[in-house]
Amino acid sequence: MKPSGLEAYLVAIERHFSTHRGAEHVLSPRDFALAKAWHAAGLPLAAVLAGIDRAAERDPGVSSLLRCQRLVEGLAAAAAAAPAAAPETPAEDLSQRLEALQAAIGAARQPIVFERAARRLSELLDLAAVSREPNWDYLSRKLEELDEIVDTAALEALDATEREGVRADASAALLSQKLRGRSAALEETRLRYMKRRARERFALPRVATG
Repeated sequence: MKPSGLEAYLVAIERHFSTHRGAEHVLSPRDFALAKAWHAAGLPLAAVLAGIDRAAERDPGVSSLLRCQRLVEGLAAAAAAAPAAAPETPAEDLSQRLEALQAAIGAARQPIVFERAARRLSELLDLAAVSREPNWDYLSRKLEELDEIVDTAALEALDATEREGVRADASAALLSQKLRGRSAALEETRLRYMKRRARERFALPRVATG
């Protein structure tokens, strides 16, 4: 089964690059497309992060996922060829993750902005409580949808000054990496960065896992 939580997968990759570079990192449109394809194909996040580590050992200045592609896909192929481990069980801490998000939304003290997210969260908590054998594919999709709703709400919850500051930080990050591409693709990259920072501002944990 492919890993759930595309955004969590992307954020983990960006943070790993940030750790190596010692600076905020944003996936370029081409890197974003590559990571999205890996996620859809079920490449383990561990293989991606290990591939970045290997690439950084060879070139400490590596800043593009495309330059890590051969290493990542080689590690993923090796992992797939290894003896199969015991099948993974669905996350047993689902209720705790949902409750942690619920508490963080409450602490944000902006019930109107987070109303839709709170309503969807309540529905998923009820589902987790009553389902002994939930449909995990369905639930994974719903968790991703919830994270997207929370991302949008978190950005909306910032005041005008905070939002402008986050946008300026995003623009600086794109400029420092010399990212190029179609304006629409760069704007999408900027928006992803802004949503991530807004979510961090309110300490809102993700419920879909990478």
